[in-house]
Amino acid sequence: MVTEIDPKVLHKSLERVGKGQSGMYTMFIPHPVVQITDFDVMREAFIENGEAFTGRPQNKIIQEVFSFAPNAVYHNKLSLTFRRDHSTGEVWREQRRAAVSILRDFGMGKNHMEELVCSSIEDYLIHLDTVADKENIDFALAYTGDVANVINEVLFGFRYKYDDCQPLMDYVICVNEINQYIVDNVTRARRDYNVEDEPTCFVHACKQRMQENNNLDDVNLMTTCSDFFLAGQETTTTTLRWAMLIMAKSQEIQEKLRAEIHAVVGTERLPTMADQVKMPYARACVLELQRFANILGTNVQRTTTQDVIIRGQRIPEGTWVNADIHYVMANDPIFENSDEFRPERYLAVDGSSLRKVGPLKTGAGI
Repeated sequence: MVTEIDPKVLHKSLERVGKGQSGMYTMFIPHPVVQITDFDVMREAFIENGEAFTGRPQNKIIQEVFSFAPNAVYHNKLSLTFRRDHSTGEVWREQRRAAVSILRDFGMGKNHMEELVCSSIEDYLIHLDTVADKENIDFALAYTGDVANVINEVLFGFRYKYDDCQPLMDYVICVNEINQYIVDNVTRARRDYNVEDEPTCFVHACKQRMQENNNLDDVNLMTTCSDFFLAGQETTTTTLRWAMLIMAKSQEIQEKLRAEIHAVVGTERLPTMADQVKMPYARACVLELQRFANILGTNVQRTTTQDVIIRGQRIPEGTWVNADIHYVMANDPIFENSDEFRPERYLAVDGSSLRKVGPLKTGAGI
């Protein structure tokens, strides 16, 4: 079966192999990997039996590629995205709980995060006005800088000016340099912060919690910051680039979206999250964008932490498991004509509200 896989178009190769399977099958590459290609099976595995699938594969390649190793002190300290086995499970859970709680308290559940994003958008719009050749604009570099700047401010409490992002961009292009950048800025943020003061960034909030939680330490803080950069920067940038491409090719959809934005928001301010309840078409466009672009078609592999029965089949402890999200997005009957970008598939008949269509807009934690 390995000979059928073309790594250059991995998602298409896996889609071809998955045709005619029963929603779950095993590949040998040469390590056996259980491949899941059906949403109901994914739900049974990762939602109903989620605790059994919280592991990550551990091998030499992952140790070398995803090791947080900007210097000898942190060598072989895996990013928490990949450091999930029996020996680190509780530390990982505690670190995840702390990270989610800090983000919720610090910004995700408040207006602070939204303000950072809006400020970045305003900088970007100002930059566009200065571009001489507006017929030929490369959005890739600009989006990369904008997204990285937002993450930088959330984590470390400062941002670069739009025309002075080179220090940040120098690190974004290389994993090891990103990690060294993170070490430098975590160290700076911790050094300059008094735990008695109100935290102004993720590092400050985490330093406060270290006083009471022994599972939170500098290494875990740095690997978590690395996760935020590596997981959030490229995925968000690529999604935005897909959005620009789709809107450019779909003029009718673009005009309909523009009309809704102008009707609800006007032209004197940026949209906010509070506007979304009045913007069903915009929300449908976002959902369809995430389905259509599907930038992580196979997601990150998991391993079982215990024996588990899925669809009557026993999956032994330590088995590698992969959710083929692309296969679901491209072949599930609920996404009729899946190769078409059609926001209407998410709208109620009258177009005034969303209807629940399918799952996994960005992986649903899978």
